Amino acid sequence: MALWRPWDNAPSHEEMVDEPVQAEFFHKDLEEQTQRVILNMYDCLKNENPDSSQNQILNRICILTKISRSTIYRVIKRGDVVNHSFHRKRIGQKLKRIDVGFQEDIRRIIYGFHKENLVPTLEMIRDKLKDYPEDFYNYKCSDSLHCIVKLCGFQYKKLDKRMVIMESSRIVELRQEFLHKVKIYREQKRNLIYLDETWYDTHDVVQYGWVDDSNKCILNAPCNRGKRIIILHAGSENGFIPNALLLSAKNIKESCADYHEDMTSDLFEKWIEQQLIPNISPNSVIIMDNASYHSRQKNKIPNTGTKKQDIIDFMKDKGMEIPQKSTKAILLDLIKRQKFEKEYVVDNLLQQNGHEVLRLPPYYCIFNPIELVWAALKKK
Repeated sequence: MALWRPWDNAPSHEEMVDEPVQAEFFHKDLEEQTQRVILNMYDCLKNENPDSSQNQILNRICILTKISRSTIYRVIKRGDVVNHSFHRKRIGQKLKRIDVGFQEDIRRIIYGFHKENLVPTLEMIRDKLKDYPEDFYNYKCSDSLHCIVKLCGFQYKKLDKRMVIMESSRIVELRQEFLHKVKIYREQKRNLIYLDETWYDTHDVVQYGWVDDSNKCILNAPCNRGKRIIILHAGSENGFIPNALLLSAKNIKESCADYHEDMTSDLFEKWIEQQLIPNISPNSVIIMDNASYHSRQKNKIPNTGTKKQDIIDFMKDKGMEIPQKSTKAILLDLIKRQKFEKEYVVDNLLQQNGHEVLRLPPYYCIFNPIELVWAALKKK
C-alpha cells in the first residue's frame, strides 16, 4: 500500500510560478508542532526536487498549509522551532531547578546593595553576575532574572522608608526588650491588658460600592461628617474589660484634625483611675503606646525650650548644685549628665494600685492586638 502524502494532489513544479500565493490564514505565532511540519515539508520537497527554486517550494507549502508565505519564509529562514508560549514554559521549568546556592548569591547581591544604601535594579544585579560561569548565561536576560529574583522571595514594590528607623539599633534594642518582658510576664501567668483609642465620625459611610452613572445609585447620607466620637477601651486575652469603655463625643467643628489632640491627659488619667483600675485583676500589666497624653511627666525634665528659671527650680528640687553665672546650656548639660529617668503620672498611678506599665516600642503598634479590633470595626 502506497504511503499517502498531502502534497500528491498539489500542483506540480511545472505548474508553479514564482509569484506569491494568497493564503487563507495568517498566523503571527505558530505552534511548535506546526513549525516542525513546515520545516519537514521544506526539506522533503527540496530533496525530491533539487532543481526547484526556493520561491516555488514556498508557494507549494503555502498552498498545502494555507499559511501565509511570509510566515513560512520566516520559519524556514530561522531554521529552528521557536514558540513564545513553549519558551516561557521551558524557562519556568528551568527556574524551578535553579541551584539553591545561586539563589543565595542573588540574595547576597541584593542585600549588599541595600547595605550600601543603594536601590537595586535588574541592570545592577546583571552587572554583578558578569563574573559568574557561562552556565548562568541564560538566566542573565531581563525576563529570566526577573523570575529568579521573585523566586528568591523579593517583590518590586514601594519602599517603606520607616523601615530605616524601625531597624535602627536603638529601636531594635527596645523591641527586643519589649518582647523579652512580654515572654517573662506570660511565663509568670500575669494578666496582660492592652489599651488604645480610636475615633469614629457619626456620618461616616462606606467609601466604595457597586454603582453606575445613573441617579439610581445615589446613597442618601449626610454630606458632613457629623460628630466625632473618641473610643477608648482596654482588653486582654479574655476579651474587653467590663465597664471600661469610654465614648467621648465632640462636635466635628470643634474637633481637631487629629484625634490624638482631642484626647487629653486629664481625660485619659481620669479614665485610668475611675474605669480601668476598679475593673482589672490585681498585679496586672498595662501595655500602652507612647502617645503624649499617655506620657505626661510628673516632673518634666528640662530641655532647650524650658526657661532658665524653671531649669534652676528643677535642679533645686533634685538637690543639685547650681554654679554661679552659668548659662542655660551649661545647666542643661549638668542635668543631662545625671541621667534622670522620666516619671509619668499614669505609671505612678498604676504602680500605687499594684499594677505595672509596659510601653510599646516606637513604630510598633502591630504589637497591640486592639489595633486590629479598631481596623475591623472601621471596615464594617
